Amino acid sequence: MKLCVSLCLKVALVGLCGLVSQELDPEVLLDKYNSCNNKFETIYYDLDTTLQVGSLKYIYSFKYCSNNEKMQWIGGLKCYKKDGTIDQRSSGLLRDIYSDKWGVHLQFYNPELKSNRPPRASLFRSSRRDKAFQDYSETPSHGGPLRGKLEGSNNQSIYDLLKGAPNLKLHDKVTKIIGYDTYLIEADTKYGVVKAWISPDLDNNCLKWEIIKDQNQFYRDGTTTNDEFTKWTAVYDAEKVEQIDGQYIITQAKFNHKVDNGDTVLGNHTYHYNLKNIDLNPDYEALGAFKIQLPEGTVATHEEVPGIQFRWTNGKFVPDVDDYLYKNLTGKPLPSLESFMKGSESNYNKGKMVLVCLWDMQQRASRNLVKELAKQEEELKDKSLIVFLVHTSDVKADELQKWIEENNIPFTSGRITGEYQKVLLHWGVQAQPWLILTDNNHIVTGEGFSITELDEKIITSGEK
Repeated sequence: MKLCVSLCLKVALVGLCGLVSQELDPEVLLDKYNSCNNKFETIYYDLDTTLQVGSLKYIYSFKYCSNNEKMQWIGGLKCYKKDGTIDQRSSGLLRDIYSDKWGVHLQFYNPELKSNRPPRASLFRSSRRDKAFQDYSETPSHGGPLRGKLEGSNNQSIYDLLKGAPNLKLHDKVTKIIGYDTYLIEADTKYGVVKAWISPDLDNNCLKWEIIKDQNQFYRDGTTTNDEFTKWTAVYDAEKVEQIDGQYIITQAKFNHKVDNGDTVLGNHTYHYNLKNIDLNPDYEALGAFKIQLPEGTVATHEEVPGIQFRWTNGKFVPDVDDYLYKNLTGKPLPSLESFMKGSESNYNKGKMVLVCLWDMQQRASRNLVKELAKQEEELKDKSLIVFLVHTSDVKADELQKWIEENNIPFTSGRITGEYQKVLLHWGVQAQPWLILTDNNHIVTGEGFSITELDEKIITSGEK
């Protein structure tokens, strides 16, 4: 009996030691920290960020909502003078809004100030929107440090920086932070010296992190900047942790950002965060999340449509932004060709790839590309590819047909009739000639590529 108890005790101790050893493995601890962060990719909370600059106090108040890659901040800024009164000229609304079609940023707008100018906003397409929301998610006022993110490291979080470091080091010594045990993980990376204090007792939340950069370690858009400084320091500290729906969440924290150039301090700001009304299972519909919410009459501009203004009227933009933007077809079903050439859809069946060439016989580049495609007719057939030509400018039908016959162009051909620019926008045509390729199921796999890239595109599309 004693032998059995002794053996069981040894087995239990070995298991316990194995668990402790695993928890102290830096890679394992980092992965647990990442899993902790991932739990909060769907969350809602009210965020107040306070920043003191001289005698002025700025309070940013946002309703933050996240659903994985969808993010939204709606709120505003109030600036308080030394005597506690509000500086109206420095206070206003700031709304960074996600929608399925585009991103919208309401520029600084103060409804308290009487002005003949309507509120103004900027619109941007999905690719630009993703970059804009990267910037917002890294901004201290928007709560970027709460998620372990800050500009200067190519959109990499504290977890990303440490996980990819070859010289990762874990300190065995336990450090107490706001009363909880934490373990320090650090690495010297090309983005600076990175440290994180992680607490296994609190679902592996990171209670403190730090980045120290030299001048050549601040990265923006993939390259280092020419910003002049000798030391760039960012320090995040949790101040309060609460248990909500069984999860530990940091509800109060501070973040200090300091930039030095020799003995000169270029900037030294401390942000204080306070999270309220946290919901880990938000009802996005009830919250009105990820929908455009702008003051009535807001005038918006789009960087791809210079000279046009879009006014927010009764829940929509007037005129319709869609009528002025090039569409992105990649990943979507090929639009119908019937309006260009009647009966065209009966000429191809699923199981074959489709190549559409939008061209203009009045342009030399278009004529040359169509001729080159004609030379490759048999080769393209062997690759199970069907080619359609769509002419895009206003030329006489008999002149177009004559050119096609004289140059022995063997492909089914059609033309746009009326509203050329609108059709080109709908098809995403930004230059001519314009090639669009689909896979065997007629899902667009490439657009706007050159004929020299066609073979590679066909191979890739055939694999899908």
